[in-house]
Amino acid sequence: MTVMAIILARKNSKGLKDKNIKKLNGLPLILHTIKLAKKSKLIDDIVVSTDSNIIQKLAIKNGVQAPFLRPKKMSNDKATTEIALKHCLMYMKKFKKVNPSIIVYLQITEPLRKLWMIDKCIQTLKKNKKIETAFMAKKFYKNIWEEKKEKTFRITKEKYGIPRQLKNKYFREDTGLACATRPSVIMKGKRIGKKNKPIFYKHDFDYLDIHNINDLKIANFVLSKKLFKIT
Repeated sequence: MTVMAIILARKNSKGLKDKNIKKLNGLPLILHTIKLAKKSKLIDDIVVSTDSNIIQKLAIKNGVQAPFLRPKKMSNDKATTEIALKHCLMYMKKFKKVNPSIIVYLQITEPLRKLWMIDKCIQTLKKNKKIETAFMAKKFYKNIWEEKKEKTFRITKEKYGIPRQLKNKYFREDTGLACATRPSVIMKGKRIGKKNKPIFYKHDFDYLDIHNINDLKIANFVLSKKLFKIT
């Protein structure tokens, strides 16, 4: 089974300008994801999809593919991750004759990941052909509410106020950390298939997703103080 990792890195960002190349612990943010992906012995190809000449050159310099510049219509604020993933897969199949069996999606703004997360998602699909997608997930026990037309509704169904140990185990989808999926799912314009497997993880900084300057400062502090080791 051929495994291709896709890393999406557009140049424009409203929350933090040029965030994908901002320095995190001395390295451009994107390189944290690239370097860890390169350590996986299960990944055959790593492709960076970007609309930036700077990011394209940086990716190639660091030994991964960046064979095209993504069209503007797939790089604006309204363009979805799913559209960009499908475009990248179609390009690689058509022009590079790459026909992967598994696609790995890794989000640059979530650099606090372990190598086992990537490999576990891939291994899950390799071992069970019936599963379409395996992704990282975080268990939580908080009550979830929704607001509609100025009315609030509690989504969690168990009795209010029961001990945490007795609550239903809800979980948050964290595909940005690692998500392995079948190409057939990507070609349908989706990221997660109908038959999926959450891979649970736990660490002290699972909330961190870099989208503004404070997120970056926290991540820099965590890594500089060696509170989280990326391996």
